[in-house]
Amino acid sequence: MARLAAGRNMKLLLVVSFTGMFNLYVALTALPLYVVEVGGSAFHAGLLSSIGLLAAVAFRFVFGPMTDNIGRRPPLIIGNAAFALAAAGLWLSDSVSEVAVVRVLQAVGPAAFISASSALAVDLSPPDMRATGLGLAGAFKSLGAAVGPPVAIALAGSSGFAAVFFVCFIVGAVGVAVSVLLQEDRSPVRDPAAAAPADRRPVRGLGPWREVLDPYWSRFAALTAAVLAMAQGSILTFVPLFGQAAGVGHHGVYFTVLSVAGVAGGLAGGALSDRLGRVKALFPMFLVYSAGVVLLTAFPSVVPAMLSAVLAGFGFTGNIIVLGSMMAEHASPRRTGIVFALQESAVDVGMGVGAFVLGLTTEAFGYGASFLGLGAGCAAWALYIGLRSRLGPPHAATGRHRQ
Repeated sequence: MARLAAGRNMKLLLVVSFTGMFNLYVALTALPLYVVEVGGSAFHAGLLSSIGLLAAVAFRFVFGPMTDNIGRRPPLIIGNAAFALAAAGLWLSDSVSEVAVVRVLQAVGPAAFISASSALAVDLSPPDMRATGLGLAGAFKSLGAAVGPPVAIALAGSSGFAAVFFVCFIVGAVGVAVSVLLQEDRSPVRDPAAAAPADRRPVRGLGPWREVLDPYWSRFAALTAAVLAMAQGSILTFVPLFGQAAGVGHHGVYFTVLSVAGVAGGLAGGALSDRLGRVKALFPMFLVYSAGVVLLTAFPSVVPAMLSAVLAGFGFTGNIIVLGSMMAEHASPRRTGIVFALQESAVDVGMGVGAFVLGLTTEAFGYGASFLGLGAGCAAWALYIGLRSRLGPPHAATGRHRQ
């Protein structure tokens, strides 16, 4: 891992990974508070979050292919520039409708940045250390996610949102400058199909998105990412409300611990995946995450809450690294950008669905019972992963199969 981090381009990528996720998680946590400040309600805050989610999914249909056809650096520059410009736009916005317009611009950031940074991490890693490289970049993304929200909330309370947007603009500008300095290490390939191993060559007659999903294990990984994100979206949306309803104040610390644990999870997930294989590493990682979700039933107590944050943060990032590696190794090298665009879209859709479903169940059964049911569902999926790791793909599955 030290050898990976020593390269000039990898060091620059780690900085870009931090800046992008810093701004993204400020948008996820602080922007709803700003919506309320300019006259919106909790409904408007949720609506604008959904607008950003759907816009990012739509933009990935542009930036996924761009990452593969033009290169990794342009989307990284565009993504960080979008974060910086959105911060300036939010500073000038003083109504819910204006914030909504800027939120769409801001969605260009994650749509362009996340898949390009993951694809470049794969490019910069030796074939037998690709998951480790993804884990290293994921650790710095988790670090940005851990630092951004508390900094933004503290600044908003002490100096106002103008200070928050100024810091986000500077961080985005640093991300743009560092992205410009990146040099892509990919060797030019005149015929990508000829350069790829036989089981990773492009499938003739399929569009690029269908081509990525053609192998069974790629479809399995995308579906598992959506299941994982359903739980994570529920955590991000309802843990603050659970804390408020229970009259406790440690939900802010919960998210910091969640992100810090993700740093360790990304590193561990990448290393285990390269050593044990993707599916064998996925099974224990998903069990760890399931335990973190189940522990949220006792969230009003500090110790179970913090243990939940450690397990859920570790498990979520670790699983994402393993799943991304699984999809990338079954795709043609010229489709790596689309691979990670597809994974992030599965995550966004899963988060949206999970938050909606848990919103319905909490009304009927309460927060504790809802998180218990959610954790049980995750544990059931972990058992299915274990079954698939032993039996392999179903006989009826089509496409190229490799664990």
